[in-house]
Amino acid sequence: MFKINDKVKMTCDGAPAWETGDVGRIVRIDDRLYLICFDSNCHEMHHKSNNHTHWSCEGFIKSYPNTLMTID
Repeated sequence: MFKINDKVKMTCDGAPAWETGDVGRIVRIDDRLYLICFDSNCHEMHHKSNNHTHWSCEGFIKSYPNTLMTID
């Protein structure tokens, strides 16, 4: 089960909405459907699909680790 703001990676091709390996952020959950924002600068909570947000089921996504930047 995922939650809002989780980063996820797409595990299959959902053309034209996304390609396998695309990374997005969950911005809305409706039952077991997840609205995923693929805009790298996504900052608003979307209520429906548009050009850079698309609905997906749990079977097409997997957790993507949030990596922290290290400075030497």
